[in-house]
Amino acid sequence: MNEFIRKNTDIDWSCILRDILRQWWIIVLSGAGAFLMTAAVMQFAYRPAYTSESAFVIGLSGLNAHSISENLSQAETTCRQYTQVVESSILKKQVCEDLSLDTFEAKVTVATVPSSNLMVLSVTAASPRQAYLISRSIIKHAVKLMAYFLDDVSMQELQQSQIPTAPSNPVNFFLWGERAGLVSMAGMMLILGLMSLGRDTVRRPEDVSSKVDARLLGTICYEKKRQSLLLTSPVLSFDYVETSHMLSARICMTLDRLDKQVLMVTSTAENEGKSTIAANLAVSMAQSGKKVLLCDCDFRKPSQYKIFSSEYPESPDFTEAIENQTPVDPEKLKRIPGLSILFPQKPMARPWNKTELQFVRQTLLRLKSSEDYVILDTSPAALISDTEEYASLADAALMVIHQNEIEACCINDTIDALNDAGTHVIGCVLNALHHPILKNSGYSKYYSRYRHNGYAYSRKAAPSRKKGHLPNE
Repeated sequence: MNEFIRKNTDIDWSCILRDILRQWWIIVLSGAGAFLMTAAVMQFAYRPAYTSESAFVIGLSGLNAHSISENLSQAETTCRQYTQVVESSILKKQVCEDLSLDTFEAKVTVATVPSSNLMVLSVTAASPRQAYLISRSIIKHAVKLMAYFLDDVSMQELQQSQIPTAPSNPVNFFLWGERAGLVSMAGMMLILGLMSLGRDTVRRPEDVSSKVDARLLGTICYEKKRQSLLLTSPVLSFDYVETSHMLSARICMTLDRLDKQVLMVTSTAENEGKSTIAANLAVSMAQSGKKVLLCDCDFRKPSQYKIFSSEYPESPDFTEAIENQTPVDPEKLKRIPGLSILFPQKPMARPWNKTELQFVRQTLLRLKSSEDYVILDTSPAALISDTEEYASLADAALMVIHQNEIEACCINDTIDALNDAGTHVIGCVLNALHHPILKNSGYSKYYSRYRHNGYAYSRKAAPSRKKGHLPNE
């Protein structure tokens, strides 16, 4: 029992729920498809039936009003006899000859009204006209056959049969389609939940130590997409700003301890938030009094100039400088106090050649001499073939991991590729960490440590690491 509780506690239901809600369009499409298919199949298979009814009064001739019980008994007897007559092959043959039918395809029932001497004849057929004609033909021919049983029994038609105007077996296609749609949506949600449960992604800070071959340097809480996520924006949440500053402080301490200066910020895939984290790292370091150079090395899909566009609408194009082999003048770089920025604005679809790589290396070597740190925002490592070229520009690397996005095996492959290229991966940052939806989520206490201690780190000792540890630590 305790093992079952432990396993269910380890499941991050918040991430699973978000995975399901993220695929809302698949859920809606499955429900709509089931609704339309069910309605179409039922309409195709539906065969309307029409019923024509006649009512008769059964009584005994010559009895007074005190003989009600005998009338009720005789009605039951007459009903059984009439049923035998209408079910006989003789009557069916007569009806077919009368109406020129090949086969008798109607359903005939005879029943008495409870606690009365009324008998009801019901004829159900495929069309309203056929039900009415068969009903009238049965009444006409049954009188002759019932003459052998009636004797002193009177049988008068109280209600004459009419042509039915609506089917007697109506089907609510919308209701059945709606039920099928709801069942399909529930089934699709279950499938998506199981698929999410089977994905080996990083969902909690605790998952880093067990799944990723790098130490966790910090987390960045989820922030709704606004016009700008730069730390200079006044509309950012307190959690987002504080976790960004804490990550910057932790990285500065790590770089100083390892005597590293050029930090490469990368990720496994696109849309993991590496460019925003690189920009905020540079801004936070500059705000703490450091001299920082932020260089966008993602020449295939540059984005830093978009992040800083509101701050600096005009900035030198690093792509043109590389293509024209034009030296970059440090004095012309736009600056926040303590921050120099160098961005390409024109994408470069091809990899660097040797001349261009050498130019970039010399440019960074010349510029970093006057800086405390250099932050390189590079392309996602798993999407480029020249990872070694990018890695050769830096002496340390930071992996950005988006919560519950990329398989842990792919992240580890990227880390191994960077280490093999000679760039030391100092750690990783878990980005877009959502506040727990459920109180028992595994990382609910992770948030409380930050909020309790404010800007400082948690005083709780970090867990011992079995892999991904820094050397000489």
